[in-house]
Amino acid sequence: MTSADIEMSGPRCPILESYDPVSDDQLVDPFSAWAMARRETPVFFSPVLQAYVITRYDDICTILNDAEAFSS
Repeated sequence: MTSADIEMSGPRCPILESYDPVSDDQLVDPFSAWAMARRETPVFFSPVLQAYVITRYDDICTILNDAEAFSS
């Protein structure tokens, strides 16, 4: 799956376009952005980071415990 596939699928989460974990707004209050992402788009591709962002604990545990399906 490519970032284009992610961008074209499902409803848009407003945080996706502006997600930058080191921006002033998100350094002051990262929790609002993370809560919105968990609710609306728990897995998304961040163009700023050039990486996927996973926001739910159970999803993160699944990924970390399945090295065969997910690799670095």
